[in-house]
Amino acid sequence: MKILILGSGGREHALAWKLAQSPQVDSLIIAPGNAGTAEFGRNVPVDLTDLEAVVALATAERPDLTLVGPASLFVAGIVDRFTQLGLQVVGPERRVSGLFASRGQAKTFMERHHVPTSPFKIVQSAEEAVQVIIPLLPSAGVILKIDDQHGPGSVCVPDSIDDAQDFLKAAFAQGATRLVVETRMRGRELGIPLLTDGDSWLMLPWVRRLTRLRDGDKGALTEGTGAYAPAGRRDEDADTILRDVIIPIVTGLQAEGLGYRGFMQINLMFTLAGPQVLSLHPTLGPIETQVMMPVISDDLVRFLDVTMAGRLDEVELTEPDQLALGVHLATPGYPSLIEPTPVTGLEALAARSDTLLFYDTLAPDGAGDWQAAGRALTRVGLALTRLEAKTVAYDGLDAVRMGDQSPVFRTDVGHIP
Repeated sequence: MKILILGSGGREHALAWKLAQSPQVDSLIIAPGNAGTAEFGRNVPVDLTDLEAVVALATAERPDLTLVGPASLFVAGIVDRFTQLGLQVVGPERRVSGLFASRGQAKTFMERHHVPTSPFKIVQSAEEAVQVIIPLLPSAGVILKIDDQHGPGSVCVPDSIDDAQDFLKAAFAQGATRLVVETRMRGRELGIPLLTDGDSWLMLPWVRRLTRLRDGDKGALTEGTGAYAPAGRRDEDADTILRDVIIPIVTGLQAEGLGYRGFMQINLMFTLAGPQVLSLHPTLGPIETQVMMPVISDDLVRFLDVTMAGRLDEVELTEPDQLALGVHLATPGYPSLIEPTPVTGLEALAARSDTLLFYDTLAPDGAGDWQAAGRALTRVGLALTRLEAKTVAYDGLDAVRMGDQSPVFRTDVGHIP
């Protein structure tokens, strides 16, 4: 079986690592891939923003199955184009992807199908947003999200009206046309990844993710500074999420004629009122994937096969027998400053057999050394408990240098359950 993975980060490295273990896989192609994925398959350079180039690659390679990292490819219509070629892609068609590309569409979908989520208002100007924000900010607080953009820079959690106005001014000046203003919720945030064939669903290991840059959940928002899986799953919580969140989402897609086969990640928060959905995604999160894949002992290809065949109800997930905790390392100045930086001391991270390294931008510099720019790599520790996995993951990190400084990483990943 030939599988194509589209992407170049730690998520794709973790997927390549996992898929290479399947006896069903004869050939792995990662486009464009990175220095880590090259160990498990063949990297092929391609510009993922050029859909025609991606289609040309698929036409030449004829993969049996394609996994997509960047969600933007779904919006561009990759599933539709590949289907015309008789090729299978794990993920939604273009007409479904708008539900994930637009935060406003996702919130209104959840509202229509009674999926618990925070109160919200879609606004089209800074003035309109301020009128919504003023009464909420002193009490509950708000979160501002650009409707059709994703990533850390598209979200603001203002502490004051001045913070909010600065974000609004910049967002609309840069071309935003709509924003979603949400009432801020407080609680324990979890990622609930799953596979669905449109009728059945399979919950994958839950993930606890950190996104703030600094310890204590302070500093800038990022794509993820650390995570661990599986994250405290109680039977009663799973039953509640299944009843109140997953079933309404899947049946809602069916009711609206939106066929869906692939991964879905539901980010939610456990509040005093129960689970509240924060966001929906058609791909697994980057750092989430890097701690999830190591604790799945089943053959992932088997899961993907039955998903695409509409027979997902034939399989069950084996309960994980270990915990994975990942700490992300970035170059000094991240996220505001991203520039190529020499990396040394990596040998200290490779000395343990109970760890994994998944690369983002970490790569050879052509002169026998290593360099990275921005998000560099994730060090994953494996153990029976969260605290043991934390000890393993952090062991040796102090030996790593980026330029003449220590890398940027949090020291409290796994500290908070």
